[in-house]
This record gives sequence, C-alpha cells and structure tokens, in this order.
Amino acid sequence: MKKLLPVIFIMILALSGCQSGDVEESLTPEDIKTFDEVIEDGKVEIDGISYDIKSVSKSTYEYDYEGNIIERTNENNDKKVRTEFTYNENNDVVEEKNYSDGNLIASRIYSYEDDVLKELKVVYEEGLEVITKYSYEEDKEILTSYNLDGSESITATVYKDENGNKLKMVQSLPEQENQTATTNYQYEDDLLIKATTERNDTNTTVHYEYNNVGDKIMEYSITILDDLYFLDATFFEYEYNDKLQPASLNTYRIQSPIEEEDIRKFD
Repeated sequence: MKKLLPVIFIMILALSGCQSGDVEESLTPEDIKTFDEVIEDGKVEIDGISYDIKSVSKSTYEYDYEGNIIERTNENNDKKVRTEFTYNENNDVVEEKNYSDGNLIASRIYSYEDDVLKELKVVYEEGLEVITKYSYEEDKEILTSYNLDGSESITATVYKDENGNKLKMVQSLPEQENQTATTNYQYEDDLLIKATTERNDTNTTVHYEYNNVGDKIMEYSITILDDLYFLDATFFEYEYNDKLQPASLNTYRIQSPIEEEDIRKFD
C-alpha cells in the first residue's frame, strides 16, 4: 500500500483542468477555441507523427446556481464513476463521494479552520483511510500525508508568489531520504504554462495550453530516463453550456517513446 500513497498525494496536488470563471459575456460556446490537432480513427497527429490514442474518457458536469460543480460523471471504457460534491457557506468543497454501479467506493472529506484547508481525508470502501494535513507559512504551505500507523508517508513543501501561484514544490519521502522530487512552475497571465520536475533518476517537463476562456486544452509531457525520451500528451475537448461552463469533457491520452529531434519546441 505504501507504493500507492505517493500517487494519491500527487493527485491531491494536481491542478484542475477546468478554470472557466469570469469570461467575456459576449462570447458564445461556438467562439471558444480548442487544440489544433485532429483526432480521428483512434489516432492523433502531433508535429507530423501519427500516434495511437491509448485511452479516452468522458466527463459530464452539473452545477448549482452559484456555479459550483455538484455532480461529475466520468466514463472510461466500461467503467463509470459518479462524484457528488458538497459545499459549505463559503463555497468550499467539504466532501466528494465517488460511486461506481451505485456503490460508494471512496469519499474525500475536507476540513477547514478559519476558512483555510487544514486536512483532507480519503476514505475507501474497504475502510482504508489516507490523511493529508496542511500547514501554512507566509510564502509556503506544507502538505504531509500519513501511513496507516500514523507515520509520515510523504511531505510536500509548496512555495508561492504574492498572487498565490505555486513557484516550486519539493516532495520527499521520510523513509527514503534520497528520494526527492522538485518541481518548478512558470506562468503567463496567471495560467500555468510549464512545470519541470527533477527526480533522482528522471526529469519531466510538462507544457500546458489553454483556450480563450482559460480551460486547459493540452498537456505535453516529456520524461527523460537513461537518455531515453517518453512522450505523454493529453488533449481536452469541451462542450460548453450557455453560461460558458464545461458541460462535458472528452479526454484523449497518448503515451509513446519519442526521438529527441521529434520533441516539440516551445517558445
């Protein structure tokens, strides 16, 4: 189970793909742009090379009158997971319940103190609980995830700028002092455009692209391991409602080795 915890922790830190909020009222769903690549017959061409799409998933969303997501349904192959969201009076999410085939499979419970997130508890159907606690200093927050016996599993220190954007994150495993990961973030117009992670044996660089309402439409990730290069690219295809909120999202992912000369150059 210890191998699972770092993965869960990274998911906790992940940025949301849907960032639609204050957008121009004159825009209509038809005005919203998407990625340039064409997806057809289970393939996508990137920079002149055709890749097989490894996975396709679809998400649909329902909102309350304040614009909060109250239900999300994810479908991947034959598996469907429905998530219900509950909020407090400050519109902070306090609970997420995940259901599959009508059965509760996991709950995420958020606890706040003075309107600040202090703890996240993930409870699985078999009774396993994973707890992450949050503490804060002037320019950083510290997230600590715990094993079942109460010992620390993984710690992440996130450094932020004056606008609250993440500048750097350092992850460490207390039980393995040499296992660390450092991620540096770059922004443009307050949108994350690049994240570079250095680990003991691999380096990963992720580039992000957005549409004209600030929703992520592509992640382009290159991982280097032993002088080999691996591409992981994800495309996000939205349908919007009349309030310019994502009503549905198709996610297409490819994973493939790539030659160094075929890696996309970003400005």
